[in-house]
Amino acid sequence: MSTARRVDSTGEWWVMVGEIGAQGYVARLEDAKVVFRNERGRVLKKVPPVLAGHPGLPGLFGLADGVVAHRRACGQEAERLVREGVAVPVRVVELLSVDAAWAEALAQAGLVPAAGGPQGEDGLLVRRYRHPALPGAERVVLTAEDAARHRDRLMVHQGWEPVGSLATGLPAAGAMPFPESALAAHPTREREVLHHLERLEQATSAWRVWMKRDVDAVLKTVAAADPALSRCFLDGVADLCLRHGGERADAAAWFARARTAERTAGEHVDQEWLDARYAAVDAAGALTDTALRERVRQVTARGADRDAARRTLALLGDRTLREGLRTGLAADLVRTARAAGLDPARELARLAGRLLPARDLWHTAAQEFWAALLADPAWELVLADRPDLAREVAAAGPQSGMPDTDLTLDYLERTGALAHLTAAPDAGGAAPGTAADWLRALVVLADRSFRTASRPVLHRLAALLAPRITADGVPVDLPYPSRWDRKAQGSPALRLGLLDVLLAAGAPVADPPPRLADPYLHRVDTAPRPALSALCADPRFARELRALLRAECELTNGGDAHNLWYQPHDPKGWAKVPTLADTGPGREALAQWCDEELAELPLLDLDEVALLLARFQHLGAAVTLLADPARARRLAAVDVAALLLDAVRRNAPEQALDRAGAELLLGAVEARSVFREGAAGLVRQRIGRLLEVEEEQVGREFARLVQIAANCRDGLAHLVPLLTPEAAAGTDAPAVSDVPAVRDVPDVPVAPAEPVRVRVGRLLREVATGSPVWDGDLDRPSAIVAGVSAAFPYLVVDWRTELLRGDATSLDRLREFAGLPFVAEQGPGRWRTVTLGRPGHRPTPPTGHAFRTALSTALVLHSSFNRSELLEYAPGGTFPEDGPLAAADCEVQTRTDLTAHIDADLLHRYLELLADRGPLPARPDTAEELARRLALTTAEAGALLAVRTHHRDHESAAEKEIVRRIGSDAVREFRNRLVPADPERLWTHGPDVERAVAWWHERFGAPPVDAELLALAGREIRFPTGEWAPAGPGPAVDPVPEGLRRRCRRPEALLAAALAPEAGPDRAPAPFASPYAMAWLAHRTPAGHPLRPAVAAAALRVTAEFAAHREGTGPAWRVFSVNLRSATGRPPSTSALAALPGVEVVDDPAAGQWHVLVRPGLLAGAEATVLDALDDYYDGLKPSQALPGGSGLPALADLRILLSGDLEALGRHLAEDAGRTPGWEQDPRRSAPDVVTACAAALGLTADAAALYLMLLALPDPTDRHIRLWTGWTAAELKAAQQRLGATGLVVTARRSRAGRSLFLPGPWLDLKTPRLPVEADRFTHRTLDPGRASTAHAVLVPTRPLPALFAAAWQATQPGPERP
Repeated sequence: MSTARRVDSTGEWWVMVGEIGAQGYVARLEDAKVVFRNERGRVLKKVPPVLAGHPGLPGLFGLADGVVAHRRACGQEAERLVREGVAVPVRVVELLSVDAAWAEALAQAGLVPAAGGPQGEDGLLVRRYRHPALPGAERVVLTAEDAARHRDRLMVHQGWEPVGSLATGLPAAGAMPFPESALAAHPTREREVLHHLERLEQATSAWRVWMKRDVDAVLKTVAAADPALSRCFLDGVADLCLRHGGERADAAAWFARARTAERTAGEHVDQEWLDARYAAVDAAGALTDTALRERVRQVTARGADRDAARRTLALLGDRTLREGLRTGLAADLVRTARAAGLDPARELARLAGRLLPARDLWHTAAQEFWAALLADPAWELVLADRPDLAREVAAAGPQSGMPDTDLTLDYLERTGALAHLTAAPDAGGAAPGTAADWLRALVVLADRSFRTASRPVLHRLAALLAPRITADGVPVDLPYPSRWDRKAQGSPALRLGLLDVLLAAGAPVADPPPRLADPYLHRVDTAPRPALSALCADPRFARELRALLRAECELTNGGDAHNLWYQPHDPKGWAKVPTLADTGPGREALAQWCDEELAELPLLDLDEVALLLARFQHLGAAVTLLADPARARRLAAVDVAALLLDAVRRNAPEQALDRAGAELLLGAVEARSVFREGAAGLVRQRIGRLLEVEEEQVGREFARLVQIAANCRDGLAHLVPLLTPEAAAGTDAPAVSDVPAVRDVPDVPVAPAEPVRVRVGRLLREVATGSPVWDGDLDRPSAIVAGVSAAFPYLVVDWRTELLRGDATSLDRLREFAGLPFVAEQGPGRWRTVTLGRPGHRPTPPTGHAFRTALSTALVLHSSFNRSELLEYAPGGTFPEDGPLAAADCEVQTRTDLTAHIDADLLHRYLELLADRGPLPARPDTAEELARRLALTTAEAGALLAVRTHHRDHESAAEKEIVRRIGSDAVREFRNRLVPADPERLWTHGPDVERAVAWWHERFGAPPVDAELLALAGREIRFPTGEWAPAGPGPAVDPVPEGLRRRCRRPEALLAAALAPEAGPDRAPAPFASPYAMAWLAHRTPAGHPLRPAVAAAALRVTAEFAAHREGTGPAWRVFSVNLRSATGRPPSTSALAALPGVEVVDDPAAGQWHVLVRPGLLAGAEATVLDALDDYYDGLKPSQALPGGSGLPALADLRILLSGDLEALGRHLAEDAGRTPGWEQDPRRSAPDVVTACAAALGLTADAAALYLMLLALPDPTDRHIRLWTGWTAAELKAAQQRLGATGLVVTARRSRAGRSLFLPGPWLDLKTPRLPVEADRFTHRTLDPGRASTAHAVLVPTRPLPALFAAAWQATQPGPERP
C-alpha cells in the first residue's frame, strides 16, 4: 500500500491512501471510499474479478469504514463542545486540526477557539495514532484519562499505534463510553471483548447501519459464549445505537434486555450509576413504560435504597413533564414517594403544579391521573400553592379532550375556572366575552375529534355559561360545517341542539349563514333538545332551516339538480332517517315539499317524473315520514306507459309505438341506471327483439326513453309501499308488470310496506297464479317484479343463531323469517334457490324477470350477465328436472332447497316471549360450562352458543375454527339441541346444554381426561401454527385417516392417543406420537390418580410394539415435513439427511413438500448421531417451513424418548402405582427418601431444605406454586426451607422473569419462551430432551424417566468422582 496527495484539475486536495493492485487493476481508498480503477485509470462500478479474492481487500474496506466512523465521532464531539459552550483553547484546536477529520468537524460545528480556556493536566486527553499502511495520515482521538489505555488497546487491535498524548483540560462527556467500558469492566476477557466488538462493527458497518436482526445475532452469540459480557454489551449497543442515529425503539429494547440480564445474573449494581443510565436513556427518548415500571418496583421493594427512590421520583416527574401522563402514574408516584420517605400528597401536588393547566384529557391515562388527584387530599395543597389557578385555567382556554370526557366539569369546578367564567366581572369573574369564546373553542375542539357521538359535556357547559353570555351581550358565533369544506378535519357537526339551548336561555347568537352553510344532514346534532322549539321560534334560524331542508329535498344544495347520481329505481338514499328530518320542523318541511311535488305530478313529462322519483329515492328511509294514503294513491296513479308514449311522440317520432307496444316493453325491459351515454347495449338488443326490428333501427333516444320508463316503473313499485301507512291496508294491489300502470286514482288501494323478502315471496306466488305461462323466450317473461334485488341473498337468517342470541335485532330478523313463504305456509308447495348459467357466454335473464312454467315459477333475484340467482316456487311440490329455464338453454349450476326445520308453533311462541320479556339474559357461565365439558376454549364454546361478536353477520375466528373441525352441519345440529322444546326455558334456564352435550359425546366422544387437566394441557402444549402436510406418498408417511388428522392437533386428541388401550391409526397417529404425552400425564398426576394405570398400560404397549418394529424391517414413519412453498424462501437441502442411516426423504412435488421419514430398525448404534443431525436440520427451519408430524407436534422428541428406554422404565414404574401411598412423587421425601437423607447428611440440611434442593436439581418446573402443591407446605414452611438452603451458598437468590421462584442453581440461564419455563442450562446435561432444540419448543419440559431414578441421578451428578449417570 502507498499514500499520496495530489491536486486534480479543480485545484481541490484529495487523498489516495491504502492501495492494492493486480494485473493493472487498482483499489484505492479515496476520500473514505474504496474506488476501483482499471489500467487506464477509469473508475469501475464493481469489484474486478482479479481483485475479488485479494487478501488485502477486507482490510481496505475496514479502513474505509473506520474513516467514516471517525469523521462521525469527531462531528459529534465537536457539536457537544459547542452545545455545552466549552471554551476550547487555540492550542487544543491546533492539536486536533492535525487530523483532517477534526479540522472539518470543528469548522462545520462553528467552534471558535478561545484565547484562554481550561488549563491543567485533568480532563480529556488528545491521543494521536498512526497506521503502518498509512504513513502520511494521523488520527486524533479525544478520550478521558481513565479510558485512554482501553482506547489504545482498541486502536492497536485495528492496526493503529499510539504516537503521543497531551492533556487538554476539557471536561469529559460523562461516564466511560462503550466499548472502552467493556474492556474496563472485564480486563481478564480482553480477547473475547475485542472479538465480539469486531463482529459488532462488521454487523453495523462501523456503527452506520443498525439492523436489529444482525445486531441481535451478535448479541445472541455473546450471551451464549460469554454470559458475563451480555449485560455490558447490551448497554453499550443501546448507547451506540442512540449515538449513531439508530432507531430509538431498538435502543429501548436493548436497554430493557440489559436490565433483565442484570437481574438474571444477580449482579450487584451501583444504584447511582443505574439511575444515571435510566436518566440518560430517558433523555434520549428510549425508555419504555415497562422498563420504568420495573425500576419503580425495584426501588419500592422492602429494604430498597431511599436515595434511589428519590432519584426515580425525579425521573418520573421529568419524564411526565416531557412525554405526558401514563397509566398508573399516580399509584407509582405514591409508592415511590413513600419508599423515599417523602409525603406522597406533597409529591403529587408538586407534579400536578408542574402539569397544570391540564392537557390531553381525552387520553385514558390523563383521565385516570386527574380523577385520582381531584379526589385526593393533595388537591388542597395544589390550590394552596396556586391561588390564581382559576384564572390560569380560564386563560389557557379549552384543552384537547375536554368536550369528550365527563371529568371536564369536575376539573373546571375544582380548579375554580367554572366559577371564574360564570361570575360577573365586578365579582372577580372573567372579562366580557370570555364565556362565549370558551364555548366556541370547546365546539371547535369537539369538531376536530373523529368521534361522531353527541357530547353531553358541551350541553351542560352551554347551560351553565348561558346566563353569563346573556349578561355580557356578546353573541356566540359557533362554527357551521359545510359540505363544501373539503379540508375540514375530524367529524364537524352542526350543533343545532346546542344553539337551541342558548336561544332558550336568551343568550345572543350570531346570525346563521344561508341554508346553515349546507351541512350534511347526518352531521346535524339536535341533542339535547330535538324539538328545536327555541331555534324555530327565531325567524333567522327558522328561515334558513326551511331553506336547508328544501334544498336537500330538491337536490339543489349538492350540485346534483340534474340527477346524475340518483336514479328513479335505485334506492340508495339515506340508510336511516336523519335526526333533523325526524323533528317537528323537519317533518313539516318534508310534508310541504312532498305535497307540492305531487301537486305538479299530472303536469310532468317522463324525464321530469324520473327526476321527481329520484328525489324521493334520495330521501331514502325518510320517505316513511311522509306515509299517507292520499299521497300513496296519487303516486300509484302515474301511468308510465302513457308517459312513455308521449315522450316517444315528442322526442323520437321515427319509432312507431302504440299502447300495446309500450306495455310489452314495460313488461320485459329491466331497470338499469341511465347516464349521459344512454341505455345499455343489452337493453337495446332486447328492445329490438321485442319489437322485431334490427338493433340498429332502435334509436339511442328511443332506447333511453324506454329505459327511463322501466326505471320509473320500478321506482313507483318501491316508493308506493313506503308511502302507505299500516292503517291504510286494503286488498292487495297487483305489483307486477303484467298490469304495468294503475290509472283509477281514488279506487286503487296499495298493500302496506312489508319485509322485502316476504314481499318477494308473496309476489312470486301471485305470478304463479295470475300470470301467463312462459313461452320459452327470455325476452318475454311472464311478469316483472320490481325491487327484488334487495332480497338477494334470499335466506340470510339462521334461525338457530337468532333463537340463541335473542337480542333486539333477533326480533325483527325472526319476524321476517317467520313471514317467509316456506316457513309460514303449510301445504304441498316447495321453495328453493337456483343458480343458472348459459353456455357460450350468452346472457341470462336480468333481475326482476319472472317465468311461470307448468311445474314451477322462478324469479331472478340477481343477475351478472351469464349467471343468475333465482327463487323458485313449485305449487305442486315438484320442480322441473332440468331447471325452470331449460327451454332457453339455461343450465342449473347449484340448487338449495328452502325448508323451515323448525316447528312453527315454537317459533311464534318464541317471538311472543321475546316481544313481551325482552332480550335473553346473558349467561357467561354457560359458555364456561360448555367449554369445560366439551374440551373447548371459552371462545369456541361461545361460538357454538351463538354469542354475538363485534361483527354480527361475520364469523369470528373461533366460529371458523369450530366449523373447520366438525363441519357446518354438525354445528347446526348441535344448536338444534341447544333449543329447548319449551322456548320459555331460554329465559328461565338458558340453552339445553345437557341435551347438546350428550349428542356431542355420542357423536365425537367424551374428553379423555377431566376438564382441569385438559385446560392445563391446553396451556402447556402449544401446537405449531404451520400448515399441515397432506397424507403424502402412501400410508407409511402418516398413518392418520384424513378425517382424524385435524383432531390430532388438539390436546384432547393427543391425550386420547396417549391413553388408547389398543393400537391403530384411529387412536395413535404413530408409535412415537404419544411418548411425550404419556410423560406429561405421568408428571401432572399424583400417585393414585385413576389415569396412571392407563398411562402405564399404553406406555408398555407402545414400547413393546416399538421393540418388535425395530427387530423387523417395518415401515418408515414421518417425523416432520418441509414446506417448499414458504414465503420465507427455499429451505436448506436435505441431501445430508438422506445420507444418514435409516433416514429417507420423500419428495412430494404435488404438495410442494419433502417428507422426512425414519426407519428405527436401521438406527442400531447410530441413534444419537442421526437424531442430533435431524434436530440440527429442524432447528435451521423457519416456522413456516417446518410441518409437524401426525400428532401435531414434531416427532423427534418422542422418538428420542422411545430410543432412550425412558418410556419403558416409566411404564413399569407407573404399573406399580397401586402399591404406593397417594400423593405427588415430585416430593422426594415421598418418592426418594433415601436420597433426601443422604443429601441432608452430606450438606447439613434439614429434610425440607434437602428436599427443596433436590427439586431444584432434578425437576424442570420447581416454581414456588408447584412446590407448595407437591409438598403441601404452607408459605411459612416454604420460606423457612428457602432461607435454610440459601444460607449454604449452594444456590443464589435473584429475581428472574417468568421463573416463579427466587432460588436458583449457579450457572448459565436459559430464558426459554412460553409455554416452557426458563431454567438453568447445566441441569439438562444428563436429560433425554434438550430444551434448546426447536423440536421441544412447543411444550413444557417434563421428566421422561421415573422420578425416583431422576432424583438419584441428579444428586449423584453433584458428587465428585468419575462416575456420573
